[in-house]
Amino acid sequence: MGWFERDTKNRRIVSPGDPIRQGEASFEETLRLIGQIRPRLAVLTHIEGLWARSYNDYLKLEREYHDHHLRVAYDGLRVAF
Repeated sequence: MGWFERDTKNRRIVSPGDPIRQGEASFEETLRLIGQIRPRLAVLTHIEGLWARSYNDYLKLEREYHDHHLRVAYDGLRVAF
């Protein structure tokens, strides 16, 4: 999934000095990688409560980035190829 700097109300949730910035990709970096790879389906996992997003917020991201063929994982998701 990647980390989000701000929540849906534009409040900062990852500070500039947070170590996550060095150790994990941001959501934007994840999108860039998906754009380069261009998979048939990209399932985003490792979703943290810290990101302060609801399932509907993630569905909105799926619609917003439909050209990236995103699916946000959830408990019980089945992926068939």
